[in-house]
Amino acid sequence: MGVFYKEAMTNRYWTYENLLLEFKKYRTILDVMKNSRAAYNKACKYGHLQNLKNDAKLSSKRIVTKQSIFEKALQYSDTATWRKYNQYDYQLCVKKGWLKDATAHMAKKYNRGVDIQYISSVVSQYSSLLDFRSEHPKMYRKIKKNGLSKLLSNLKRYSGSTT
Repeated sequence: MGVFYKEAMTNRYWTYENLLLEFKKYRTILDVMKNSRAAYNKACKYGHLQNLKNDAKLSSKRIVTKQSIFEKALQYSDTATWRKYNQYDYQLCVKKGWLKDATAHMAKKYNRGVDIQYISSVVSQYSSLLDFRSEHPKMYRKIKKNGLSKLLSNLKRYSGSTT
């Protein structure tokens, strides 16, 4: 009675009407596949997948709008994490020029974890660029590599006489 009874009950539950009600809960066929795997499998097994897709007016493609991308981006606090988990959205933002707007709320990190406040405090201790470069060559390279030359603008560019 065990296995046969479960199979009979499953067949009775997943009628075409019940499958249609389940499919109408979602926007795309991928959403049905992810969120209601049993209904999707039964629709495939009984050969109703295409009819259900048409009757429920499901899209086979993901609908992407600027608004939907921005809503997803709001869930993340930094660009790196958002890019890691939503590569397609990130690449589309770069291509369409929406990246600045999509990441406006995210914490700004410079490449390779540059701490601007710390670098500024170290640079302010020196009066000439030559002294700073000789004592902190790695930090100087990091400043140049990340385009932060404005931090060096208060330092003298030369030492000695100009005559």
